[in-house]
Amino acid sequence: MAGAEGGGGIAPGRRTIDADCPVAADSREMTRRKTNQITLVLLLVGLGAALVIFLTATPETVDPLLGDPMTTKKYLRELRVIGGQGNVLAAEFQDWFAGLWHGQALAGTVAVLTAVVTLTFRFVATHPGSEVIEPAGGDDRPRK
Repeated sequence: MAGAEGGGGIAPGRRTIDADCPVAADSREMTRRKTNQITLVLLLVGLGAALVIFLTATPETVDPLLGDPMTTKKYLRELRVIGGQGNVLAAEFQDWFAGLWHGQALAGTVAVLTAVVTLTFRFVATHPGSEVIEPAGGDDRPRK
């Protein structure tokens, strides 16, 4: 390779990338093996963390005197009177969403998030960005 190590206007220590060089093309994109290894690591870490959370989580305890206000008809009626059915639905959604981050439900949340992150990574890794092709005739702006 003439000029690969510092001649012809190339900075010292830099290599040119030839179209015929399989090493250069391979180094610019992620190989299938690398993608599989990263996917395996993501799944092992995420699902392992979910398993540890599931096994160490304590059961959720409810105060026997107060209980859960979302289960009483009186509380739900007061919510409905104050803010309508939308207020009740918002309170139920908030209670459900808050429950995702405690106890054994957190393990399920971590497992689902692990699957989403892994699938997103696989999609991005296997579908590299497409190149923008400029039209040959110049700009396509409408003329007045």
